[in-house]
Amino acid sequence: MIEVDFGDNGPGDVYINSDFQAFDHLNNNVTADLKSQDREVTVVVEPDLYRGQVSDGDDGFIDIFTLELTGPVEGGWGYLYTQYDQLDHYDPDNTNEPINFTFEITVSDSDGDLDTGTVTVTVNDDAPTATGDIKTLTVHEDALDSESGSDASGTEPDLSIGIGSGTDEQSISLLQFVDFGADEWPEETEDNPFTLTDLGETTLDGITSLGKTITVKKIDDNHLQGESEDGRIVFEITLDGSNLTFDLDDQIDHTGLGDDELLSTTGNTFDIGRFVEATDYDGDSISLTSKIDIDVENDLPTISTSSVATQYVQEDALGNEGADPAADDTDSSTGNLEDPPGDTDTASFDLSGSVSTLPGADNPTDTPLSYNIATIADTGVKSSYTSNGQEIWYFNESGDLVARAGDGGNATGTV
Repeated sequence: MIEVDFGDNGPGDVYINSDFQAFDHLNNNVTADLKSQDREVTVVVEPDLYRGQVSDGDDGFIDIFTLELTGPVEGGWGYLYTQYDQLDHYDPDNTNEPINFTFEITVSDSDGDLDTGTVTVTVNDDAPTATGDIKTLTVHEDALDSESGSDASGTEPDLSIGIGSGTDEQSISLLQFVDFGADEWPEETEDNPFTLTDLGETTLDGITSLGKTITVKKIDDNHLQGESEDGRIVFEITLDGSNLTFDLDDQIDHTGLGDDELLSTTGNTFDIGRFVEATDYDGDSISLTSKIDIDVENDLPTISTSSVATQYVQEDALGNEGADPAADDTDSSTGNLEDPPGDTDTASFDLSGSVSTLPGADNPTDTPLSYNIATIADTGVKSSYTSNGQEIWYFNESGDLVARAGDGGNATGTV
């Protein structure tokens, strides 16, 4: 409401004159620079109306805002300001930046005396906001240099060879993470609202490759690389319009929990959203931090045997060996020797000659293979054999595989 005192002469009229001005938050006069999505805003005056409008590209106009005088009300004169579309603001670092409009109004009393005043309207800037839930993209070491069409988005070759299936590359649309608000993003233009942020050389916390730290570097406007401290390209991040692609080029260290182990198993996913910014039409930006995580599935070496190793032992030798190679293995039976001295109840295997491996994505090491008896529950595992009519159960006792007959009975063999 415009407060009006018409004085002793009584009410006359309130009407619009032609003086409109716009000021930014530093009180700079920006009337001549007023724009909406880079289109010049022209303010025209009509009876009882200010109209801010832009050209529609043909012969017409599109309203951006209006201020209309609505007539007398108790204590003054009514007006209505209506905003139809956004206005370009000037300071990208101030996401609530005001533009102040002043509309000049003329008041007359019943005998024609005049006075002027202004109506001030403040239009605050709008900024984009992050939306949606965090998304996790999972890539597989198994697929390194082994999947069809690998490195479609990357520029670097895979440096490891995985064993298995899956994908070492994932893409995602960034539009799902941003509400651009009133200032929008002009989809009909070639402008890209997303950019890769230059955070300098950023070292990933807790993520290594072959024991080396990984640093993310910006290569150009559309590419980031994760580089190990020994110079390997471990991964690439590529921005293509509103799509972001992560391409794994080399292995990521895991903790040794198996083929299906993910980085997330030990809480070590890494956030690539922090390297992306979204910017609306008049320059307000927001980071996509904590919106896109990368998880990496482990690869394992494969172990194969070139042949089946077979050894023989004879019950005849039970209790009859002069020098028992297993000194702590007390025989519980005594056999009848038929062909001494060739009988034995002990056999040994050289596993190194019959076992070979493919290292997979985690690469060969100089460490020789180690061999262990598989983990067995404390209650044992039942075999398909019997001794003296009693079931034989397998136990892992201090790294030895022990087979016992009955419920915790005597040892009948030790490997």
